[in-house]
Amino acid sequence: MSNPSRLLSPLPASRNRWYHRLPLGWVIVLGFLIVALCYPVIYFGRTAVSLIYIDQADNAMLNGKWDTARAAYVNAMDWSVEYEEPFDLRWSLALRADAIQAAVDDFSAVIKQHPDRYMAYCYRAEAYMDLDLHAEALADFQACVARDPSPTWRANAKNMIDFLQK
Repeated sequence: MSNPSRLLSPLPASRNRWYHRLPLGWVIVLGFLIVALCYPVIYFGRTAVSLIYIDQADNAMLNGKWDTARAAYVNAMDWSVEYEEPFDLRWSLALRADAIQAAVDDFSAVIKQHPDRYMAYCYRAEAYMDLDLHAEALADFQACVARDPSPTWRANAKNMIDFLQK
């Protein structure tokens, strides 16, 4: 029986790596690496940063540091695009500390920086309702609906608009 290596023809010698043989191969490889590595960081990173600030705020609240918690929640709201938890936690802090006007100020700061996001309008409208400022609440509920909110917030805002216009 003959040796199997004698039956196979020798492989051609390749002087270049596979990405050198492709036209613009190194650009393709670099582009793939950027997309593969950076996209998940960008996509999930905003929520992760919000969660870090939420954790800081929760710890500050447990230690009775209300101002530190408030600042951390504002930072979390600033990083949040469609993530509702920072807004909800900031609102619950306002209710616990009986500082509704401070919550209005914080939601207004988020609106000033990100006027196209609906969540701050919705929560500021809730705060205005708690302060019995119905005209301001109506304007914010209308602004919330105009910015294409989630189905839950859309239904809530439309119900509140109907209630306030009666």
